[in-house]
Amino acid sequence: MALRFAVYENGEDHIRNRVCKSIVSTFIDYGHKLVSKEEELNFILNQASLVESDHYYRKTPSEWIISVIHVSETYEDLKSLCYTVLIRTLANLVIAIVPKHGEARLQKEDEISSGDEIKDNYMIYCITPEVGFYGFPYNPKKIYQCMMPIVTSHALLKNRVINDLPLALHDPSPTVKSLMKYGRELDKLGLLPTPFPLQELLSKDDLDHLYGFFQIKGISYGNLSVREPVPSIGEDTFWMTARGVNKGSLSSIGKDILLVSRFEPETQTIIVHSTPDGDPRARVSVDAIEHQLIYSIFPEVKAIVHVHAWMDNIESTFQNHPCGTIELANSVVEKIKEFDHPDSVVIGLKNHGITITGSSLEEIFDRIRGNLVPTVPMYE
Repeated sequence: MALRFAVYENGEDHIRNRVCKSIVSTFIDYGHKLVSKEEELNFILNQASLVESDHYYRKTPSEWIISVIHVSETYEDLKSLCYTVLIRTLANLVIAIVPKHGEARLQKEDEISSGDEIKDNYMIYCITPEVGFYGFPYNPKKIYQCMMPIVTSHALLKNRVINDLPLALHDPSPTVKSLMKYGRELDKLGLLPTPFPLQELLSKDDLDHLYGFFQIKGISYGNLSVREPVPSIGEDTFWMTARGVNKGSLSSIGKDILLVSRFEPETQTIIVHSTPDGDPRARVSVDAIEHQLIYSIFPEVKAIVHVHAWMDNIESTFQNHPCGTIELANSVVEKIKEFDHPDSVVIGLKNHGITITGSSLEEIFDRIRGNLVPTVPMYE
């Protein structure tokens, strides 16, 4: 499939702009099309800056943003710097161009007449919202390969919330109470917070834009869900944590916890059910499409946990697809199909974390307790 993309130009950084030109040329060589920013796009190549606030803001969740920055000096915490740029620009991937020896090598345009000078002097580091962070020597084709799993993905984040939850489910059932209980356990394991304190890294305007764009009130990594049949609503209904809420303090149906019944392909929408007095801004976790697909295909699965951690000796997906995409959901499902017992597997998500299925949340935590590795291994 030929992709349509545009470049958001921002200032005269010769190194960054040269790398962007090489990325554009590589995409064109592979049959993709450079178009105007005003046209329908698959992604924007965003020439971002470390010091300026001028950057391209995403118009829709399905428009992917690849932010390119030039880091001309040594930073003590490069990962934190890259993550700040990623969040500030609402990007799905940041490509950082970093001197190999900790100092700026090429500053003048006439010093970079070809890509060889950059290849000899610079490394490329990539970071995603899932904090997949890895580096490699400058190579335009390698950058292209890192971008493709992201810019070819399709986000399914849209919710339709129906306030028709049966009265008997307005108060937490034993199933919902188990969700609350194990949300608190995730919090005790230290697996929920964002990797860096956003309030310290971002301005109030950038935070407001981030929360407003994704219809969230905060960011808390990981999610949990548990199946509970509600015959009046659907065959594969399940409770799941809401988008951006603190899983360590789940307390309310219609606010922190929502019931999901199905995915509606014709409108690309997750159908969610809430109480009449539920929070109208509440949306289910962005990973709902993955959970919904697993529950609909594997009836023996009763609970699912996703955390940004790892376990030894597990199978992993091949590509680094973003959260909330059908591509990530399908890749996890295909991995689960390889196992004899789909209700007791741990699937690694490349440069991201793990998805665990089980017969209950209690059974899942009995298996993973003491076996989680907090650092996810990174691969190019």
